[in-house]
Amino acid sequence: MVRNRRQSIVEEIASGDHVVVTPEPPLKPQLSHQVSVCKAKSLIDLSIKSSEWETSDKLYLDPLDGKTSDTIWRKHGQKYNYQTYLSKEAINAIEDEQMDHLLNFATACDINSNALNDLVTESDNILEKLSKLEIKYYQVTSETAEFDQGSKRLLDIQAEEKARYEQMTGYLKHFTKFDFIAKHLNRSGYRLVVSRSDVFRNEILAVLDDAIKFLNEHPNLKDIEIYKSRFRQCMTRSMTLIKNWLVDEIKSRQDQVVSLASKSKKANPELFVFAEFMSYDYDTFRSWVEEIEKRIPEHAEYKGLLWDVNNQFFKTRLKLIRTIPPFTATDDIPVVQKVQELFNYYNRLVIKELDIYLKYFGADADQDQLYHYLRTMLDTLYDTIRGMILKETNISELCQLATLLQKYYEFEGEASPTEVNFGALYKSIVEEVQARLIFRIQLYVDNILMKYQPKAEDLQLGRRRSSSTQAEVNVLDVDFKENLFESLYLPLGKGLTLLTTIYGLINNAVFDDIAHYIVHACIELLNGHFINLATTHLGALDAKLLYLKNLLLLREQVNNFDIRIVHNDYSIDFTSGLTDIWQTLRQGQFSLNNAGLIEMVQKSVPRVVNNMSDANHEIEMELNNAVNDFIKEASNIVSEPIISGRDSSDPKAVNSSYKHALITKVPYVYKQLVVFISDPLVRNYLMTNLTNLLVVTYENYYTYLVGHLTDKSLINDLMEVDTMRGFLTELVNEQYEGNQ
Repeated sequence: MVRNRRQSIVEEIASGDHVVVTPEPPLKPQLSHQVSVCKAKSLIDLSIKSSEWETSDKLYLDPLDGKTSDTIWRKHGQKYNYQTYLSKEAINAIEDEQMDHLLNFATACDINSNALNDLVTESDNILEKLSKLEIKYYQVTSETAEFDQGSKRLLDIQAEEKARYEQMTGYLKHFTKFDFIAKHLNRSGYRLVVSRSDVFRNEILAVLDDAIKFLNEHPNLKDIEIYKSRFRQCMTRSMTLIKNWLVDEIKSRQDQVVSLASKSKKANPELFVFAEFMSYDYDTFRSWVEEIEKRIPEHAEYKGLLWDVNNQFFKTRLKLIRTIPPFTATDDIPVVQKVQELFNYYNRLVIKELDIYLKYFGADADQDQLYHYLRTMLDTLYDTIRGMILKETNISELCQLATLLQKYYEFEGEASPTEVNFGALYKSIVEEVQARLIFRIQLYVDNILMKYQPKAEDLQLGRRRSSSTQAEVNVLDVDFKENLFESLYLPLGKGLTLLTTIYGLINNAVFDDIAHYIVHACIELLNGHFINLATTHLGALDAKLLYLKNLLLLREQVNNFDIRIVHNDYSIDFTSGLTDIWQTLRQGQFSLNNAGLIEMVQKSVPRVVNNMSDANHEIEMELNNAVNDFIKEASNIVSEPIISGRDSSDPKAVNSSYKHALITKVPYVYKQLVVFISDPLVRNYLMTNLTNLLVVTYENYYTYLVGHLTDKSLINDLMEVDTMRGFLTELVNEQYEGNQ
């Protein structure tokens, strides 16, 4: 009977109830002495010599040989997952094997199995604990999330309450200090301004600014208008306190100056007037002025307080400055030098005064109020110069005075607030000088130029002018001595010199008006006594050339002035209506009915006549007339034989005389042109037109003879028109070449 070992490993493998656990590596020999396993009937000694372990070529931990192991792994291992059934013979064979190492392997497997079971049990416990921990984790997480949401709600509520608290605190801070402010402002004196300026600025003015701004930004608060009124009243009281202190400080400076001046009567009052104000602590003064200025944009009514301070300053300064003895210019000097001395003195005062004002009020002060004060301060200067201007009759002196004033009122840009704008101060003087200058020019033109009686020496030109000196002064030189155009007719030269002198000294529109007036007067002067005197002394031809020369120079100078504005001179004509009524009555066209009466009344209404005055146009028209008159006069002189001998019975003699006249008089005319006219283009233009007129005159004469002569053979002795034209052209060309 085969033995059956209890807890046999082979049996367990065969039965399939044991799961093979991979054993650890083979046990060392020394372990065999410590392990003993008890079986059913015997105890197997597991002591094995080391040499046996080392020499054995078998794997003692594996009970199967190599072939059997290969067969099992090949046929059953992979198919049944280690749970295979062995045959009974194989089992018995295995049981019969006395292989103690199998027991050792079984023991190792049990140890491993128990260890793994313990590990599994421990793992299960750990997993169970982890599951519990996970449940608790989710529970804690949920509770934490709820706590977090609750905390957030509380934080939001806290933030809202804090913001509401800060808002309420911000609102209330504007009202909590009201009693403090009112208490200090109700006290009399200037203690806040003088000794507690920091408290006044930082704890009263700054708080009032913030409070008023807050009330303006929150118009929906309860009783807002009441609080606005209270805070505005406090601010007004503060600004008034500052204003009163500033005014008192200015008055104290005035008292100090008066006191010093009374103690030092021999000293110059000007020293105290300026030195006392310059030595004062004007930085503190200006800082309080700035406190009022920076609140004016929001409260325009405070500008009146600043005006009060300015007015007190100006009133005080004006009173002190008038204690200075007035400046007196030198007597025996021209009016221009007197005015220059006055300007030098008062300009120095104005600069000093502006310097003091800027130190007290800064550069942002009201410029209009400042310059109004400066003009008031200069009343003495204005009165003095106004008297000089009204007494001055000499146009040259007035022109020099206007030139002197130009440097004060001509600026390319706006004046700086820190510099004196003398143009604004002297504008009234400039206007008075210009008005006086224009008035004197009009009187000079009307009463002196237009009434001038020319003399024979006035006709002399250039080198031919008489060199003898006159004992008496020319009437034209009394009020205006300058004459820049001595080669012209004296009144004409004076008129152009006037325009040249005042050009740029007066307004452009006024200058253009005066230029039209003077040009018209000059043309009338040339057409009046001048042309008659010239004709008497020089002859008709030279007189017209002299007249033409003066017109050409007049046009040249007027073009330099660039006159653009056309003057319109309106007048009322009372005679034209009466003339129309008289013509209607004479022609019998009047009817006694309503229509006739209405027409008669309409014709009797005076008419407004617009006499447009354009100097350039007037000169051009007069030049055209002068050129035509000269050409006609020269043509009549040269063509006199054929004009007077048109009906002569001897055309040949007339033709000979005419040819002689051409040879002698055409060179003479050109010679006179060279004497009077310096421009060769003008001379050539005149000679060309004269040649054309001479040809036309001869052609008319020739045509007349052809039509009226009975003896046609006489025509053969005359020059043909083309022959005459060629002869005249050659003669004129000779004059051109000879002149060159």
